[in-house]
Amino acid sequence: MKKRNRLILLTLFIVSLSLRLWKLGEIPQGLSLNEVGFGLSLSKYVGSWILNPVFIRLPFVILGIASIYLVFLLIQKITDDFQLGFVSSFLLAITPWHIAQSRVYSPGMGVFFLVLLVPLFILRKRKFDLNKLVKFSVIVFLLTFIFSVFSIDPDIKYKVDEQRNIASMSEFNFLSRIFSNKIIESYRYRRKLLFENFDLGNYFFSGHPTERWGVEEIPKLFVIFLPLMFAGMLTVSKKTKIIKQLIIIWIFLSLSVFILFELRGPGETLPIVFPLIALVGLGLNHFSKKKGWFYKLTFLVVAFELMIFCAHYFSGLNESQFSPRCSVFENLVQEVESNLKEGERVVVSQRLKNPKPFFQFYLNNIKLDDYEFRTFNIWDEEAGKFFVDVLPDGALPNETLYTDDGSWPGKLEFVGEHYDTQKRQTVFIYRKNI
Repeated sequence: MKKRNRLILLTLFIVSLSLRLWKLGEIPQGLSLNEVGFGLSLSKYVGSWILNPVFIRLPFVILGIASIYLVFLLIQKITDDFQLGFVSSFLLAITPWHIAQSRVYSPGMGVFFLVLLVPLFILRKRKFDLNKLVKFSVIVFLLTFIFSVFSIDPDIKYKVDEQRNIASMSEFNFLSRIFSNKIIESYRYRRKLLFENFDLGNYFFSGHPTERWGVEEIPKLFVIFLPLMFAGMLTVSKKTKIIKQLIIIWIFLSLSVFILFELRGPGETLPIVFPLIALVGLGLNHFSKKKGWFYKLTFLVVAFELMIFCAHYFSGLNESQFSPRCSVFENLVQEVESNLKEGERVVVSQRLKNPKPFFQFYLNNIKLDDYEFRTFNIWDEEAGKFFVDVLPDGALPNETLYTDDGSWPGKLEFVGEHYDTQKRQTVFIYRKNI
């Protein structure tokens, strides 16, 4: 490899590493239950030093950077075009979707890495016929698509049975067998998933305030990528013919898998980012060779969108309302520990939802001998303990911490509070002295 090309790849590595390591332990704020569980599992083998957000997320940073290099290798292997491979991998390195998934616990990043390895493994022989790979991929896609669209979803079975039970009370209950059909209902559901995943808005205009219910939305692709993607489809070249065929097959094969396994989240659907970015790379690479005004304008717009994303993301402003991360524990656990008296027991309400793993993680303490995790009514508890309790927004009078005037209930010593924006509740720390 030429010295100039090595310097170019070094630049790619530095950019990729910088965007994924900057404030790694702080952004995104808080850890998910999966991240905490992953850390606690590792600590059993390597020790409690691993219980740090940076160390938990670092493996996915490595996978993310490695996948960028694999994209470069794959595209260069197919097209024998160094510039196209670099442009595509660089675009992936600055793509918000890939950056965000490289900085959290993301099994989807591991799947993405492995999926890129498969074609590279197949193409390891220099004389491998790419046309055979295309034909094989088409067969796999068609079989997967047919199976995914017409397979019966297990949840649909219960829905149809419930509809039939209701219809059985009618005099014309035999009609329910015709109009409430498991195959038809399952097809309608999977068709809905297909169009949802095929919607370009989920990739280029995703995020606040138009979030899908129950799905964590994150910025995925820059808006300027959309015209470049269509430009990539229209490029005509002998070198790019095969890769465009593989890109189209990869897109529809990915959609088929998403439908089959009902995948909707940003981590689950990450593998489709490769064909989309490859198309964008084809478009940008085409304009870069002409070096006209459009190429310069595109470069400026990409730089502008990247700066806007970084400004929002590294300020913690991109968190979805359906984010799996629980940021409230980060400061709560430390405040509880700093206010404890010697020999004092702590009772943590289970209404916080799985609080024990988070306390174990942030305190680097697996046993937590002085902690109890259970539901309780403070007025039935004995004095001399330290309590962590919650009061939801719009609390009713039957809540134990409810007061008419909003003041702190008597006989309790207030220590601190933390507002949980995700669950819309306030977490209180207090003692019962009498």
